[in-house]
Amino acid sequence: MARRIIFVLIVVIVFVAVLFLVPSSVKQTAGDGSDDKSNASVHGSNNSTFIKSYIGKQTAAQAKPPEIDPEAPVDTPPEPKWRTEAHAYLFTDDPEAVKAKKFMDSLPTMPLEGQIEITEFWTRLVTDQGYSYTSNVVVNPSTPEPVLSVLMRDLLVRDNELKLPIILEVARSSKHPLQNEAVEILGATLHADYGTDWKEWQNAVQNWLKLTHVELN
Repeated sequence: MARRIIFVLIVVIVFVAVLFLVPSSVKQTAGDGSDDKSNASVHGSNNSTFIKSYIGKQTAAQAKPPEIDPEAPVDTPPEPKWRTEAHAYLFTDDPEAVKAKKFMDSLPTMPLEGQIEITEFWTRLVTDQGYSYTSNVVVNPSTPEPVLSVLMRDLLVRDNELKLPIILEVARSSKHPLQNEAVEILGATLHADYGTDWKEWQNAVQNWLKLTHVELN
């Protein structure tokens, strides 16, 4: 009888122990899972922050302009030969007649960009008298049209006694690229239209110059 009582007590004690120990283990296990999730969340957050920071640094590095050493030598292209040779006679104390001859002789040896550049430079330096020395360039139909346009544009702001005879000469040349423009300029200046009657045009130019010369005097 005593043994049965002891056996029953042992069973009860074991049963009670199981009831108390199992929930505690389950709770501990659940707690461990929660910690894993928390750790994973923190790790993922840190990883996302790192990626954003890295991308930001890379973008800033790419956007940053390269550093330039102010003391580093700068490679400048050499001056073209035609410009150097033109400046050699333009920046001298030679008479305009001498410069004009060198200007006319050097133009055909230059590329088109050089002819345009030096012609523009020449028109800013030359006086009316010096311009008359280079009138052959203006009336020559073989002169490239861009060069002629530079000369004609400058010619229009010169004195009438210089420009009108030259413009008349251009208008007479049927092969000249600016013939039509020259005829239009004569017509607008003289308020006349003589077609291709160049003798009438010449008389009109001479009479107009005489009239304006008297009025100016």
